[in-house]
Amino acid sequence: MMADSDMSMTTRTAPVLIALEALAAKYDSRWREEYYSDADEENKVRTRDELDQKTKLLDEFRSILLPSIKHQLKSLSTAVLDRPQNNNEYSSLDIELTLETLSNLDRTIQEIFMCIRPGPLDKRRSQNAHDHHSQQCKAFRCFDVDVRIQDLVSEVYLLFRAYIEYIKCSKLSSNHSQDTNYRPPTPREQNVVCLSLIDRTIERSGASDFALLQRNWQGTVRSLDELLETLASLIDCRQNDRSALRRSVVRQAGLTVPLIKLLRTLYNKISNTTTKTLSFTLDTELNSDTLYTLNQDPASILYTCQVYTVHLEESHEAHSMISSSHSMRNRINWMSRSVDSTVVLLALYIIPLSPQIDHSSLQSDFKAWLFEWQRLWHIAKNRLVGAILLPEPEN
Repeated sequence: MMADSDMSMTTRTAPVLIALEALAAKYDSRWREEYYSDADEENKVRTRDELDQKTKLLDEFRSILLPSIKHQLKSLSTAVLDRPQNNNEYSSLDIELTLETLSNLDRTIQEIFMCIRPGPLDKRRSQNAHDHHSQQCKAFRCFDVDVRIQDLVSEVYLLFRAYIEYIKCSKLSSNHSQDTNYRPPTPREQNVVCLSLIDRTIERSGASDFALLQRNWQGTVRSLDELLETLASLIDCRQNDRSALRRSVVRQAGLTVPLIKLLRTLYNKISNTTTKTLSFTLDTELNSDTLYTLNQDPASILYTCQVYTVHLEESHEAHSMISSSHSMRNRINWMSRSVDSTVVLLALYIIPLSPQIDHSSLQSDFKAWLFEWQRLWHIAKNRLVGAILLPEPEN
């Protein structure tokens, strides 16, 4: 009787498993493949009709296709997961609804690929010097949409794998009904990941250029906070051996802190969307080259700070300079040039949010703050560079 029940259950769930396995294989390969992309096509100056058509497709993507996927993911969860937990009632799995939902989900994702035609994630595709009038069709923004689509494909693939394992484990658990510790949360958790990603994609695709940049700058602030904690631990480190080299490392760590704090102050000021004092935004007609620079420079600046912090940690631990003083000074000076570039762009393109705000006054106030910040930055940077003068230890 039990064997007949197991055979019946296996027979009933076989179509679902076959469909899930096929979709998992399909989206695994789609996630990994390089999409065809014509660089000349992407970087050309679009006509007004082409921009209108692209805008229409992006609106459809945001307002119709993504909400449809969200609805279908919820329907799939209901069909597979929302059933009695008694293992003998596995037959309550709605096979027809599950297969129909999987088919609809696959069809909608294919519509997204037909609508948006995402290209390979080559950052050069996010740059364009002539698209300042293209609004949401700028290369910088379209590339961000492509990133979200490929993120969604990879997460949906993981969701299919989670459902496959869930169903297989459920069938196995029917032979071990005494195991009360069995819990199938993985598909539900992965479904939450997919739904959250869709919500963020909808939000990002409708956000302003400035709002997109602010989200990335906020991440930079959080990472800088972590670096401050690391440097504080290094400075407070109490070792019996306080050699000249270790004293130099600790001193450099102390001089690095003002740089990190200044960067944190800058990015916190321009990315803080909750404060009422932020009465400015960026010019909406920046081209993708400028947006790309404002988006990428914080990451490269942060990376240099992280590399230097690791250099100090490892040098202190090894009681030997891990990298040459020359290379570290060059890194910091290069980073400072990126900071100066950011300051210039911000000073050029900051505009008031409201026409009631006096434009010249706002520009002057923000520029005055920005250039005073820059003056303090160079003082702190020069002090640190001057401290990186310890002679290289002899081999």
